[in-house]
Amino acid sequence: ALANGNAGARYIDLSERPANKAREKNLLDTAIMYLDKAIALHERYVTSYINRGLAYYKLGDLDKAKQNWDNIAKYYPHYPDIQRYTDILAQGHLNKGLNLGKEQKYDEAVAEMKKGLEITPNNAEIWYNLGGAYYTMKQYQNALDAWQKALQIKPDHVQAQQGYAALKSMMTPQQPVKK
Repeated sequence: ALANGNAGARYIDLSERPANKAREKNLLDTAIMYLDKAIALHERYVTSYINRGLAYYKLGDLDKAKQNWDNIAKYYPHYPDIQRYTDILAQGHLNKGLNLGKEQKYDEAVAEMKKGLEITPNNAEIWYNLGGAYYTMKQYQNALDAWQKALQIKPDHVQAQQGYAALKSMMTPQQPVKK
């Protein structure tokens, strides 16, 4: 298990070298193959789950990364770096959502951001960006709710403050001008 786990980790290291950029996917697939073997030999070999999750993350398969990193918590609930991996995963969903938004795939962008919030529900940055996606979709109440949640988590979030204030004033019925 250890030899396969180490081989998988080294293939991930190789995939990160600029000279191997063209072979990155192949190297990561090979890493996963070795890590699969390590886990088959020793189901509770946490380091292999960490690295296999990282390989899947680097390949853009966030769901498989999550499955692997969830196994860390299952087998080693007090693993000291578990929060680091959940934060990485949530950021991955945010990044994927932002990229989908750039492609004007707003429903998919919202779904990705919501996945990130399932992982880290107190992530003000995801709430802020979710508000922006809703605003773009003209779902103004949802945008307000998301920005309000961002501000509950991080009251000094300037962009959420600005978006919330601007949208709130836009939605507030104007008083008629007295003559």
